[in-house]
Amino acid sequence: MTLPLLLGGCLAMVGSGAAVAATSYFSNGLSRSFQTDPDTLWVISQEALRLEGYHVPQLTSRLRAENRIVCISSSAYEMIPRETLVWIEPGSPGFTRVHVRVGMFETADSIRDAERVLARIEETLRGRG
Repeated sequence: MTLPLLLGGCLAMVGSGAAVAATSYFSNGLSRSFQTDPDTLWVISQEALRLEGYHVPQLTSRLRAENRIVCISSSAYEMIPRETLVWIEPGSPGFTRVHVRVGMFETADSIRDAERVLARIEETLRGRG
């Protein structure tokens, strides 16, 4: 069951199960909490990005220490590839928050692509559960 909540002007969805706790919108991106540990979400996020067609480069130890994934979108419909940034941070006990920002400016396409990445992360996480 999913219940809508209005928090600070943003629509958040609270769901049951292992995946979604809440989604929030910020400048050209989204954040969502997942009921898992940071290390699992780190691996799942990389896999989800690859499944969405992103080129995920070899990650440096600095980026890993900061829990950041920086990649370039490679969608066939895009004329100019956009940088995509995913970062992960521990949330409340038992939850980890993932942030997805696509491109440099807030557009409907950026929000849509960030939603697709978060949906793929959720789907991949559920598939492992």
